[in-house]
Amino acid sequence: MLLPLTLLACSPSRIAQAAAETGKVRAGILLPVLPGECRRKIDHAPALLGANAVAVLARERAQLDQANGVIRRCANHYDNVKAELEGAD
Repeated sequence: MLLPLTLLACSPSRIAQAAAETGKVRAGILLPVLPGECRRKIDHAPALLGANAVAVLARERAQLDQANGVIRRCANHYDNVKAELEGAD
């Protein structure tokens, strides 16, 4: 009867979390927190019924520019972290 209780206590997510923590300790490297904006969803510009198509397209392009800026900043963050870790060898 002990085996089923043991299996219930070790769900796959808990096992994965424990493995990740073990890996961090063994590696001796703690990665910095990813900037919050890297996980933030950027919605499409609202397209209201009867709205001027050119104005809607302009707002959508502005949203796309914002999303691309976030991608660039997050990629730069990752590249900086990677460079620091590679330099730590």
